[in-house]
Amino acid sequence: RDVKIDIIVVQVMKSVGADFDTRYNPISEEADMILYNGHAGLGQNVNALARKGKVAANKYQLVLLNGCQTFAYIDTTLTDRRREANGAASDPDGTKYLDIIGNALPGYANNLAAMSNVLFDAVVKSDTAPRHYNDLLSDMPESHIVVVFGEEDNRFQP
Repeated sequence: RDVKIDIIVVQVMKSVGADFDTRYNPISEEADMILYNGHAGLGQNVNALARKGKVAANKYQLVLLNGCQTFAYIDTTLTDRRREANGAASDPDGTKYLDIIGNALPGYANNLAAMSNVLFDAVVKSDTAPRHYNDLLSDMPESHIVVVFGEEDNRFQP
């Protein structure tokens, strides 16, 4: 399968300017998966990312927010934006086309990429070897408590 990867490296997500938006908006609108690895910034960085980009109606996305205790800081911006794009009647919780994975413990620089690699591998092989979230989570670094939310309304059953 063809895979297109766009990587954007920034020093502090909460401080990016319009040049980031110009690059990220079209990428985010088409992306099947968005991976953030870095400082949660007490929620400022992960929630800044949640406010960035474009949301396409009826477009499923898997979002990984992986920093120090990101699960504790994730606000409702991602789901609110999906609900707005899809309509509250169609997507009342804003999760019909969105699954979010977050880290509930400190993110260590030596294994942030491991979480992304598990997800990337699963997505690339999803047509031939689909995996359940329980299987994916068991492959995540043991030093993290990884949580998934938004999956309760998924139709796909491997």
